[in-house]
Amino acid sequence: MKRAILKFLQGIIDKKNRRRLKTASRTIISSNCTGGFIYHYLGLKFDSPTINLFIKPQDYIKMLRNFDYYFDPELAIKEIVGEKEYPVGLLGDVKVYFMHYQSFDEAAKKWKERC
Repeated sequence: MKRAILKFLQGIIDKKNRRRLKTASRTIISSNCTGGFIYHYLGLKFDSPTINLFIKPQDYIKMLRNFDYYFDPELAIKEIVGEKEYPVGLLGDVKVYFMHYQSFDEAAKKWKERC
């Protein structure tokens, strides 16, 4: 019962926030899944390369400080084999943990496409 009430209230909040949006296109740069939740709640297309992954805080700050370099779709992402049970890549000198992807190739393709 409590779960149903919370879901209902979240739906009301989501509708209100969707009406407040001025454009349907937004790029959310986050270091973890938070950005994906925001896209989902607002009913937006996933237009950010940082969806479905996480980046450690120190690397995330490094990326933000040199945004044009790290978010250049031509910057090669190299696979780090055997680090985790999910794909991990190296973007320049920053590790990117693609924990919601089935393969490194899928993750790298999405990263470049969304950059």
